[in-house]
Amino acid sequence: MAEADEGLFLPVTEEDEYVFHYTRRRTALEDILPDKKLRLSPFCDTNDPREAKDWSFSFTSSEQRLFAATSSEKSWDEVEQAKIRSTALTTKAKRESKLLCTTLDDRDAQSAEFTLYARGYARERMWAQYADHHKGVCLAFRRRLLDKQIRKQFDSNIVYRERVKYSNDNVREAFFLSYDKIESSSLEDAVAEVLAEYWKDLFFHKVKDWELENEYRWLVVTPGNAEPNYVDCGASLCGVILGVDFPKVDDVLVRKLCGETVAIQRLGYRNGYPELWEPEDQMP
Repeated sequence: MAEADEGLFLPVTEEDEYVFHYTRRRTALEDILPDKKLRLSPFCDTNDPREAKDWSFSFTSSEQRLFAATSSEKSWDEVEQAKIRSTALTTKAKRESKLLCTTLDDRDAQSAEFTLYARGYARERMWAQYADHHKGVCLAFRRRLLDKQIRKQFDSNIVYRERVKYSNDNVREAFFLSYDKIESSSLEDAVAEVLAEYWKDLFFHKVKDWELENEYRWLVVTPGNAEPNYVDCGASLCGVILGVDFPKVDDVLVRKLCGETVAIQRLGYRNGYPELWEPEDQMP
């Protein structure tokens, strides 16, 4: 199998030019590549307990309103019920918020001194965790084109996109609801206000243990719809990297599904160091 020229494969000309999405072989061959569509899944379906598990809220208030509201046993029960309902409302909001998770090149990937470990498609733990233990694929997209398609397709919805921030900070203020807002308007409005104000802390913040994923994500809010959504990605798909254990018998199928405009390489290893190899269908 011939070694590829690494400098010619998806050359980096600007920061954050590409985003990469790791997936299983079957998902790529049966669901993504045939129709050129990416799935956006409900936020609470992630494998991060901070995101997937229920969020619980406390209340804050001015002018002693909360103290007055809890001065009797009946009032206290009403406040406690409001807390339970707030968790249900945020769970509903998380189900109606659809997520597309990708990874970026390291910031020094533009440097002439970069190694493959600076590229978003050479993250060994992500190959193991998200791409079926190196038997899957990593899809490369031009970030600006993919963003344009997402915004075009979901123009009537709220679309957030951002690098994920990594820290072990507990953002406590994001989990307080305004009791004044509840009294003057509704619990639903109070929850919506917090989600809108603290969207970065709630939806784009992970603990430092995830930091090496260097994640860039899109979050599309689709009120009233808890089912997954799909976005056309054909215009932005520019590369497919096959895992080191991706079955060679499927190389020709990948080329057939991708066409001639998408660059395809296989990730290999020589003495423990990653290299790019030409797939079987490109061999002379």
